[in-house]
Amino acid sequence: MLQNYVFATPTIIPAGLSGSQGSATTAATAVSVFDIQKNGATVGTMVFDASANMATFTMNSAAAFNAGDVLTIMAPATPDPTLANLAWTITGFTQ
Repeated sequence: MLQNYVFATPTIIPAGLSGSQGSATTAATAVSVFDIQKNGATVGTMVFDASANMATFTMNSAAAFNAGDVLTIMAPATPDPTLANLAWTITGFTQ
């Protein structure tokens, strides 16, 4: 687990995680897939392709988070040894 975020207010994260951003100052040598979870269940992914410094995001449908729900970013089971200095912002809209 890399990050947990507990929502304080009801929030919708749009399908495709549109508006979300992810970057790495040192690119991976292989594809690195990070699971994005809602309360322990995968709802999307953040992917750094080989040699890419910017992530792409996937999520099939919008996800509604209520106060107390937890968004978790899970690292790959086998981390890429070169991917470094990650940063991300997950965009959502309060209800």
